[in-house]
Amino acid sequence: MSQTSRHVSLRLIFLVTCLAVVAAAREPDIPAMKAHTVKILVRSAIAGANGATATVNSHGSGFLTGGKHVVTNNHVCCRTERDGYRIISTELRVHTSRNAYSSARAIWSSAEKDLAVLELQQPLDKPSAVLSAPANVKDGSRVWAVGFPGAAESQAASADSNFVPVVTHGIIGKFVEKSLGMGSPLIHAIDHSAPVNPGNSGGPLFNVCGQVVGTNHAKASSAAVEGIYWAIDNRELIRELDRLKVPYTPASQSCSEDQPVTTSHSSTLLVTQFATTGLALVAIALAMNKRVRQSVTRRLTTSRNLTPPPVHAHSRPVLRGVNGYYAGAALTFQDQEWIIGRDTDVANLVLPPSQASVSKRHCILHYDASARKVFLEDTWSSNGTFLHPGTKIEPGRPYELRSGDRFYLADTSCMFEIGGER
Repeated sequence: MSQTSRHVSLRLIFLVTCLAVVAAAREPDIPAMKAHTVKILVRSAIAGANGATATVNSHGSGFLTGGKHVVTNNHVCCRTERDGYRIISTELRVHTSRNAYSSARAIWSSAEKDLAVLELQQPLDKPSAVLSAPANVKDGSRVWAVGFPGAAESQAASADSNFVPVVTHGIIGKFVEKSLGMGSPLIHAIDHSAPVNPGNSGGPLFNVCGQVVGTNHAKASSAAVEGIYWAIDNRELIRELDRLKVPYTPASQSCSEDQPVTTSHSSTLLVTQFATTGLALVAIALAMNKRVRQSVTRRLTTSRNLTPPPVHAHSRPVLRGVNGYYAGAALTFQDQEWIIGRDTDVANLVLPPSQASVSKRHCILHYDASARKVFLEDTWSSNGTFLHPGTKIEPGRPYELRSGDRFYLADTSCMFEIGGER
């Protein structure tokens, strides 16, 4: 090897080593974040027309603090109405997995702050989260949102997988004071870019050190705004925990973006990083050897039959807008459910407020990829969901739809059609 090649090799070795050390130092402990996060199942009895009652099931996210206590959003656990119907009673169940759970009750909630504290009937075998001091959180810091978005759940998945939290990543854009409703006081909130969706509500927003910096609340409500999500700043939560005398674990020190995370998971990651670095160094040394390069080139040019065959995925049906807001649109079905309605907090296929006859959470469309079937379910909407030309479907019961079938929400001005696979 020439003197010049040796110098290049040494520089590359130094660069790769530095990158590996930095990557290890800044890697968050994702399993620990998931361990702090819980799924909250909500069963609400609502008063319907003519004194009839019905049951509505929903879910949200939360995080453990102080042993028998869980933090979540007020709108997850403690709403007084749903889709215009009065809620008579609510049952709460907090899960750390499908089979590990405890009943719970709200000991405090605030619609103005969209925060609530639940008390568990029995402790759950999971660690409490560490709360970062608000003064230690900065603009531009990396953050991770953890929770259970409904769009990531699937009836085709295993029963356990829908109890595994989803992690998304972003940065803090800015800190603001905002009101959550007409006439409500200003509260401290965090504008960040870690994607959250219905079901994420009440879940934790972590920094790189695994400390909770806020409670996820909602995504920006305007359809014209993308990539902006809101969390309730810790200063609103800590004030209430102190007042309620609910125990919690404050961070013992501030979090630096360059600070190594000393956990068993991080240690494993560090070993992996250095192993990867070692392989990279070997590759660099080999690349500098002319004889080896020539040998590798010969092997590559004589092994053309090793290319794997292409994989063909199944085509999927499409949802076509016939009349109304989505007229002319063609959306390919994915694995997640589509919740159609007017409320951006609970729907992921959102209709404008002007579509007043459509409920906030009107109906659900689900594509079962294993059976390759589409199902439609009315979610106790105010004005009903209909199969064209006019059959009203029973709320809470899935109906199979085939290619060419049409359905509409409330009236024919909001109509959709199931299209063939493509």
